[in-house]
Amino acid sequence: MQLVLFEVLWMGVIVLVIWLAVRKARREVEE
Repeated sequence: MQLVLFEVLWMGVIVLVIWLAVRKARREVEE
């Protein structure tokens, strides 16, 4: 059960990193 929780948490971290990278890229394109 704990392993599944770790996988979900890790997936959330990856999504967050990708989202932040996309936001940064959009901001650089707009300028």
